[in-house]
Amino acid sequence: MSLFNAYHTAGDPTMRTHTHKRLRRTGRETTITAVIGIIALCAISAGCGGAGKPASSPPTQSSSRTTSGAQRSTSTTVTASGSSTTVQGPSGPAADYPAAQPTPPSLAGAYPTGTTVNLVTVIKTLTTYEDWVWSHPNPSLVANYEMPSGNVYAGEVKDLTDFQQRGLHGSPTPAEIDFVKVTQPAIPQPAQADGQPANVNGHPYFVGGIVTVVYNLKSIPMLDANGTTSGQSFNPSHPGPTAYVISLVQGPDGQFRINDSNQINPPGGIGALEHGQ
Repeated sequence: MSLFNAYHTAGDPTMRTHTHKRLRRTGRETTITAVIGIIALCAISAGCGGAGKPASSPPTQSSSRTTSGAQRSTSTTVTASGSSTTVQGPSGPAADYPAAQPTPPSLAGAYPTGTTVNLVTVIKTLTTYEDWVWSHPNPSLVANYEMPSGNVYAGEVKDLTDFQQRGLHGSPTPAEIDFVKVTQPAIPQPAQADGQPANVNGHPYFVGGIVTVVYNLKSIPMLDANGTTSGQSFNPSHPGPTAYVISLVQGPDGQFRINDSNQINPPGGIGALEHGQ
């Protein structure tokens, strides 16, 4: 269920922003071990609408589009263990932010490259795309970054529909990702009966994977149709670094999308999660 049922003026601490934008989706808090175990089962089984059952709705936006500001908001360090720090956030002039551009950023990074897929690149790509959609609300574009079978799709569609109806859109400031680690790599599906590699829309077909992500949550100013501050904003109930486990699976076009996302309370806190790699 979407938690964006009412708008609050800036500074109202009662609004909880549980969505893929800045406060990551469902807000279900539990221990990291339990959540990863549950999502791992969803990522590898057909019953969770993952790699075994790709979404029936094709994406509505070409993945070939790019924006000139896409790289200006990103700074990444990837370690040998497959984790990243200082992954993504505001950098450079606001006019160059990807979400400030008239066309959406590329989704090319959410596709496999040859016979491999970089899930750190996938989640960065999907987050940047979602930033753009929040700044240009269009519910039909949610299927480009979330699986309709996942636990967050319906709420995201509802929120963007509400934005459209109210004539509001989010600030183009990029979401801040402090840390990403591949918890469970995506692995190729077994070969077909004839020995040929499994493919989906010409791309290698993978069993879905899982990433652990830390977002630095901040208030999101809402702007009116003229791009001026509306006096309304979405405010996280607990601003600052917040951790999530997110399952990523392929759609019918071969592109990876977010399937399920769950907030976690890692043992030892965020610092232990990030330094433990």
